[in-house]
Amino acid sequence: MINDLNDCYTLQNDLSAIHDLSILWEINFNLQKCKQLRIAKKKTPIHDIYHLGTEPLLPSDTEKDLSIMLHHTLAWHEHIFTKVNSVDKILRLIKRTCENQTQSAVISKLYIHLVRPHLEYACEMWSPQKAFLQDMIESVQRRATRLMIKGKSYMERLKSLHLLTLKSRRTQLDLIFFYKCLKGLLNIELSSFIIFRNNTAYELRNADLPFKTQYTRLNMLEYSYFHRAVKAWKV
Repeated sequence: MINDLNDCYTLQNDLSAIHDLSILWEINFNLQKCKQLRIAKKKTPIHDIYHLGTEPLLPSDTEKDLSIMLHHTLAWHEHIFTKVNSVDKILRLIKRTCENQTQSAVISKLYIHLVRPHLEYACEMWSPQKAFLQDMIESVQRRATRLMIKGKSYMERLKSLHLLTLKSRRTQLDLIFFYKCLKGLLNIELSSFIIFRNNTAYELRNADLPFKTQYTRLNMLEYSYFHRAVKAWKV
């Protein structure tokens, strides 16, 4: 986290140390792929030019990390657009190869194993709050279920196929991840993100509300994972 110029100097020293090690071990960086992505909620963040060796690190608005498209505003539009376009190709392939397939169970298995994982990978991070993005993701499953069952509404098709909406699936995955955090199955310090209530009369009357989220003025944090998960946990 960069709070002042001293933090800038510290980061630059770390980059210089990494570059010196790369030279020592003769493992050179591809400078064309080395960028800096600045994520800040301040209106006037601290700007500085960092170097790897003698070459400056060029600023970038969007970068891919572990198949997640990170935007400098933490907006997930581009990631969702990319994923939906990608699974559309897989879905069209399934449609061509199973065009004469009368067994919906085959298409269902292909969808569950080849398509849906792309739409759920790391969704704890990028799950959208805007309706048009949710509809864009859900439209993939609408088309997929239409290949399996004809002449029924979307909800009827889901009921027949024993599937949840993708929005419900994301909420379910949020709660599973949150449960693992609460039980210490993941190395995440929850006190940094949520506030645990004390044992007061209020808590005794509301045993199902053991924690709350910290106050925030920004949508970036309001719709972030832990705020979203705590609200879902209370329902």
